[in-house]
Amino acid sequence: MERGGHVFPGIGDYPYPELGFPTNEELVRFFATPGRAQGREPATPAEARSMLGLT
Repeated sequence: MERGGHVFPGIGDYPYPELGFPTNEELVRFFATPGRAQGREPATPAEARSMLGLT
């Protein structure tokens, strides 16, 4: 995030044991907080679909 990259949080195949096995919602909140502190608002679901070319 510090270099302008994107973050794609989600449990997937790695349950983040070092964070206490959080839910997807908790992971999104975890990564959104520092992003917002840097002035970067997370994409909405509709924005993410558009970026990925999904309908």
